[in-house]
Amino acid sequence: MMKKYKTIREWSQKNPMTRNPHRELVHMCVIDDEGFSKDELNALKYENVRVFEKFTDLNDYASYNVILCDIKGVGQNIDPQLDGVAVARDIKKYYPEKIVLQYSGQSVNDYDEKFYENMEIDGFVEKSQSSKQLVDELDKYCSVFWDPVAAWKYIEKNLRKMNIENINIAFFEDLYVRSLEKKKNLIDRNRDNEAIKNIFTIGMAFAQLAISIIELVAKH
Repeated sequence: MMKKYKTIREWSQKNPMTRNPHRELVHMCVIDDEGFSKDELNALKYENVRVFEKFTDLNDYASYNVILCDIKGVGQNIDPQLDGVAVARDIKKYYPEKIVLQYSGQSVNDYDEKFYENMEIDGFVEKSQSSKQLVDELDKYCSVFWDPVAAWKYIEKNLRKMNIENINIAFFEDLYVRSLEKKKNLIDRNRDNEAIKNIFTIGMAFAQLAISIIELVAKH
């Protein structure tokens, strides 16, 4: 008899999200040559924010899990032809596990609908909005760090990009859901399973994200 794998959809139906955002889990950097005030973000509990005026070196962004990148001016210190679009794309390519957002005073509607999707970054945030609106937008993307459903969707999307086989993804999802149900880190305990070994080998950062979400759920 074929095994019935559990899904995150089934789990979410039994466990509707009511928890507050855990913004303290987010370590964010903003690359913006026009200056960026982090005080209002800090006041709304995005407390771990650092501002870079220019793009520097890819290795300088290793410790951040969310990166906001302005479009104009942030890469021209490296190359006069290098704009924020190319910077954001390169950061995402180098760090596929990070949330990389384009950040601009221009509206996303000024660009082709498929433009950012084709860049494979995670989204677009407009400057011209209130602090509350900005935080609401950030919450939408950063929820992968505290919402088990958002986390799984992000993990699955990236594992598929890495060409992990469907059966292995289904097994991983099943184990992830069982871990959430039992509030125990069964993923970490099953690292010797071939499917899990494959995912840890190819997508270590995403497997670690799953483990951190399970640990968060177990605490609350």
